[in-house]
Amino acid sequence: MSIYARLRRKIEKKLGDWIINNEEKLLNISFNLMLENEEKQTFSQKVKYYFGKIASKILGGRFWGAVVVPLNYTIETSTNFLPTEEVLEIAKHSKIRAIGNCYCRKKYGDPIGLPLRTCMWFSESTYLLDLIEQKKIPDIDLKLVSLKDIEETLKKCDELGCVHQAIFFPSRRNIYVICNCHPSSCLVLKAYLKHGVKAVVKSNFTISYDREKCIGCHACIERCYFNALKLSTDGKIEVVEENCVGCGLCVSKCPVGALKLVKKRIKS
Repeated sequence: MSIYARLRRKIEKKLGDWIINNEEKLLNISFNLMLENEEKQTFSQKVKYYFGKIASKILGGRFWGAVVVPLNYTIETSTNFLPTEEVLEIAKHSKIRAIGNCYCRKKYGDPIGLPLRTCMWFSESTYLLDLIEQKKIPDIDLKLVSLKDIEETLKKCDELGCVHQAIFFPSRRNIYVICNCHPSSCLVLKAYLKHGVKAVVKSNFTISYDREKCIGCHACIERCYFNALKLSTDGKIEVVEENCVGCGLCVSKCPVGALKLVKKRIKS
């Protein structure tokens, strides 16, 4: 191993240890700075914006980010999947369920008026109950909910075109945080789509397309933020598989069932 590689590994380990011990600080440093408006004119604002952009490129995908998780009804029924691979299975297997405010929309607003209370928290740990009962995260305003509440919120968010993402962040607390995100307001999606920050991990699913069923309505293209669907020469669509993150938004919009999510094949 080269001196450069050893030094980089040493720095990354020290940085990782610091991140794990300073979770809230990282949110303020990386999340907030990335959401600074790049068009603001003052020098200090521009410096903060570009510092946040650089920091997020370094940290995104290594220490924080999101894993895309589809809804179960967008997945091909013959597909075998693990309980942690889609949202409703996570909810069903969690004893404690809560819904709170979306961090990004609460702090920075949303230009298209999406609902605020869409961020879902799941756990087996009583630590989540402590967070709720002692109001330790006042801006999020977590409230305990039923499985039916989770299902209704997911359905509403899917109709609004929100991508379901399991947020990963250094934590020794056994808590899932699943956000319903939109490029209009979500830091993680903005960082991924606009700046190329590798903060979004694709789900274990990809699109299967039945050209014979397709009626060429193009509703699916309007729902895809990742350029995974494009017009074909015959007026139907083509799938750009390498761009697909497996969110399932196009599937739930297709009126004729021409699109389905299927488990990715493991490359040998």
